[in-house]
Amino acid sequence: MNKRTEQILTHDSLAESEKILGNKHWSEFNDFEQAFSMLKFMEDNQVKNTHLKSINDTYWGMTWDEFKNLRFNL
Repeated sequence: MNKRTEQILTHDSLAESEKILGNKHWSEFNDFEQAFSMLKFMEDNQVKNTHLKSINDTYWGMTWDEFKNLRFNL
């Protein structure tokens, strides 16, 4: 696994949101902060899916046809 893939797969969106929002625990988030955290998670997930797709790896939500068409370097 290359360094970029490892970084993407180990990224913790919630921990980053907590840090961005003043080191608050997620249980202390108000409605706006919860929405921000959810949008951040969704964006980070899109980055992960795009990256995994670009390296011919599996990712959440891929179709059966996409899976069948993967070319593995075994």
